[in-house]
Amino acid sequence: MQLIRQLHDRQICYTNLNTHTILVQHFATPEQKYWLLDFDKCTEKSSNSWKAQNLTKLHRSFNKKGNKLAIQFTQPDWNEILVGYRK
Repeated sequence: MQLIRQLHDRQICYTNLNTHTILVQHFATPEQKYWLLDFDKCTEKSSNSWKAQNLTKLHRSFNKKGNKLAIQFTQPDWNEILVGYRK
């Protein structure tokens, strides 16, 4: 997802990255829009080592909470997120 990548490129660690803090608008427009919520625990980091862990946390959240939120989340969905992140 490009939105997360933009934060990472600015060295902002969005520590509260999970299924509950991503808002997706997919109605009334042909393109989906994304918002990230709850920035109170964000920090600026100087290295890059934390970025993979941040994405792993999001992946774990989708796998763990997806069913509870009625999100049908699969490995191809995660791959699509990674493609968006790498653009």
